Amino acid sequence: MNNRLALGSRTLDLAAGELLDAEGRPVPLRRQALELLCVLGRRAGEVVSKDELMTAVWRDVVVGETSLAQAVADIRRALGDSGHRLLRNVARRGYRLVPDDEATAGDEIPALSIAVLPLRVEGEGGELGWFAEALHGDLVTEVAQLRGALVIARDTVATYGTQPVDPRQVARELRVHHVVRGSLRVDGPAIRLNLALIDGASGM
Repeated sequence: MNNRLALGSRTLDLAAGELLDAEGRPVPLRRQALELLCVLGRRAGEVVSKDELMTAVWRDVVVGETSLAQAVADIRRALGDSGHRLLRNVARRGYRLVPDDEATAGDEIPALSIAVLPLRVEGEGGELGWFAEALHGDLVTEVAQLRGALVIARDTVATYGTQPVDPRQVARELRVHHVVRGSLRVDGPAIRLNLALIDGASGM
């Protein structure tokens, strides 16, 4: 993992746990906001759920989402990120920190960019949850081996859970062209896997 992340005119030094300005001086930031930034920095590029962030930063304190929102606002002010380019809110999922090497890569999305959603278990196959999770991991790994493919990390897509979600929304939030959605069901002695490759723009 890269211990120094470029965030606009700032640099996040994860080893030192500090946000530095262009001259290498620490940028004033409240403790909770700095800790939150470091948690996001250690998982840069991934969507981190609000629950995970609140547990990590406010371990021994019961707080509401207002505290999280205030810390996010403090971070954005410190980064000069008024356009939410570096610290992005993913609707109903959490937050994603996007360092400069990704944020400034332009608006072009690789032609073969895919998010494989967690597999749903249909019908009476509730005991197949563990199998669905394992198979989902295998699918992500296999797709990632396609030449030239950009595949969203398993932990990131896992934030969507197995509830129905519009694949066009997923494509917008994760910046991919294609979404894979699938389900498992028990059919007598067999387990049937249904997969659909969906166009992120049209939903077809």
